[in-house]
Amino acid sequence: MLKRCSTPLAVLLCCINVLLLSGCLTIGWERDKPELKPEFTPQDIVRIRLHYMRNNTADFNMGRPPAPLERIRRPGYLSPDIRGMLLPLSLEEQLSELPRGYVRKRIDTTIVIIRKRTREITDVIYEVGI
Repeated sequence: MLKRCSTPLAVLLCCINVLLLSGCLTIGWERDKPELKPEFTPQDIVRIRLHYMRNNTADFNMGRPPAPLERIRRPGYLSPDIRGMLLPLSLEEQLSELPRGYVRKRIDTTIVIIRKRTREITDVIYEVGI
């Protein structure tokens, strides 16, 4: 037969287990909350600017006319006719993690964070690499 254990240590261990497991369940939920809008951190801004200052001429297509800046504004939505390029993987690995469903894109000399599904702009860095 099993004896019921009611020592304070067993009760404490059970409480700690409940607290630890409840924290695990909310981590993914917090990351997916729609009201959490990602922004560029100061470290991200420095890394992005340094990357494009070093690679200025190689990464920008100067033959294409630039997208009008008034159409790339926060808060707002990126027009469907404006296509951007994803940031290079070597740079993206150095930047802070974005919530699920968001990406960083380069549009001419502007870097934006957008929500993929709705194309909502959450943050912008203008004149990168100039």
